[in-house]
Amino acid sequence: MENPEAPTKFRVDLLLETLLGMVRERSLQGVFESCRAYFHQRPHAAALGIWLLEDDEQILSLKWSEFRTDSAPQTWDSGEDSYARVSVSDPLIGAAAKELQVVMCYGPKWNRPDWAEQEGIQSSLAFPMQFKGELVGVLGIFFYPAFDEGFNESARWLGILADYLAAAIANAQAYETIDLQTKRLEQENTYLREEVRRKALYDKIIGKSEVLLRILDQIEVAAPTDANILITGESGTGKELIARAIHDRSQRSNKSFVRVNCAAVPHGLFESEFFGHVRGAFTGAVKDRVGRFQVADSGTLMLDEVGEIPLELQGKLLRVLQEGEFERVGDVRTRKVSARIIAVTNRDLRQEADAGRFRQDLYYRLSVFPIRVPALRERREDIPLLARHFIKGAALRLGLPRPLVDEGVIKRLATLNWPGNIRELQNVMERAVISARGAELDFEMLQLGSFRKGSEEPPTSSIITEDEWKERQRINILNALELSNGKIQGDGSASELLGIKPNTLRSRMLALGITKPG
Repeated sequence: MENPEAPTKFRVDLLLETLLGMVRERSLQGVFESCRAYFHQRPHAAALGIWLLEDDEQILSLKWSEFRTDSAPQTWDSGEDSYARVSVSDPLIGAAAKELQVVMCYGPKWNRPDWAEQEGIQSSLAFPMQFKGELVGVLGIFFYPAFDEGFNESARWLGILADYLAAAIANAQAYETIDLQTKRLEQENTYLREEVRRKALYDKIIGKSEVLLRILDQIEVAAPTDANILITGESGTGKELIARAIHDRSQRSNKSFVRVNCAAVPHGLFESEFFGHVRGAFTGAVKDRVGRFQVADSGTLMLDEVGEIPLELQGKLLRVLQEGEFERVGDVRTRKVSARIIAVTNRDLRQEADAGRFRQDLYYRLSVFPIRVPALRERREDIPLLARHFIKGAALRLGLPRPLVDEGVIKRLATLNWPGNIRELQNVMERAVISARGAELDFEMLQLGSFRKGSEEPPTSSIITEDEWKERQRINILNALELSNGKIQGDGSASELLGIKPNTLRSRMLALGITKPG
C-alpha cells in the first residue's frame, strides 16, 4: 500500500516553524491556532483534533479541531459516535490516553465512525500528550488514504509535535490560571476599597437599647455557623452593618466580604454579575470576567436588596445555594463555590413569595436564620448616643471643630419619627456640624422642617383636594432630596427614603415640576 506521508516528503522546516510559534503563545486558543497552518500544509490530512483530559481523568473533551473541508461533518461533535467528549474506553483517542502510547487505526482494524466514512477518511493516528510525566490530552490526526507500518518515520515527527504541544498547553494553562487569579485579586482589591469607604459610614454598632442587645445576641449565635442569614428592616436601619458584624465574627472573617446591590444591576446582566462570563459570551464581553460568587469563594456574599433579583434568575441562584455549583455565561465548565450568603431586604419576602413575586423555595433557603433590624423609632433611647457619635465623627472627617451640644437638643431628637432611620440622623448631624462652625448647636441648625414628632399621628378623617395632595407630594419629595443631598438612586437616596423606585421618583418630579438640586 502506498505510503502517503513518506519520510522524504516530511517538511521538517515547517514543523520547526510551528513549534517555535507554539511555545511563544500564552493562551490555549493561541496554541491551538498555531497548528492551523501546519495542518493545511499536509496534503493528505483530513482532520486534526486536540482533546484535553477532564478533572475526573475518564473523559477527554475536544477543545479545538480543523478540517480540510470548509466545515466539520455534522456528526463530528454530535450524535452517538461524537468525538466532542471521548471516554478513555474509546479505541482511538481513549486508547492513546489510557495506554500512553501512539495508536494507529486503519483498514479492517478500524471500525470507522459514520462521520469518518462520510468524509472518506481511511486511517488515523492518536498521540498522547504528556508534560512532566502527566497526561495533558491527546492529539488526533485523520487521513484520507490508508497507510501501512512504513509510516513510522512520519509518526515519529508527529510525536515530537505532540510533545511540544503538551508543553505549550501546560504553559498556556498556567498563564491563564495566573491571569485569572490576577483578575480575581484586582476585583477583590476593588471590592475592598469600596468596603473600606462604606465602612466609614459606621465605626461600630452604637446603642444599648434592649432591642439592639437582642440583635447582638442573634449575631453571636448565628455568626459561627455557615447558615444563610436573611436580614430585614426599613431602609437606613443599619442592615449592612449587621451583615458585616456577622462576617467579622464568623470562621470566614479572614476571607472576602463581597457586597452586590441587586437593585443596581441591569436586568440583562444579573447572571454575568453573579456568575461571571467568558469572552465572546455576548456583545461587549471582550474578556473573561469573574463573577461575585467566585470572588466571594470561601468568604461571605451579601445580596443587598435581594428582592430585586428577577424571578427567572432565582432558580439559578437556588441551584448555587443547594449544590454549590455554577457556570459562567457562555461556558460549559461547572465550577464549585463555597460562599456564605447573607441576604438583605427592606421588603416582606414572605408576602412577596405568597404573591408569587419571589420563589418560596428560595425564600426558605435564604431565611434559615432571619434577623429583623428595628427602626430607629423602636430604639429611641439609642438616639442620643448615635447623635453624639455622628457629631464627633462628622467633625473629625470634615476637619471642623466639634460644636457644643445642649442636652435639651439631644433629648428633642428622640421625640422625632426619623423615617430615614439611622442614615437620616447621620445626615442631619453632619449638616448641623457644618452649620454650627464650632459654636453651640441649637435645634434650628438641624433644619428638620416639618418632621412629625413620634407621639403625633397623622390625621385620618380629613379630606384634601387634588392640588393639596400634589403640594404635599412636592414638599415630601423636596424634603427627601434635601436629606439625600440630591441623590436620586442608590444607598441613602431620595427614592430609598421615600420607598419608591428611582424611575417612579423621576416621573413624579417631572409631573410636579421639580428639578434635581445642583
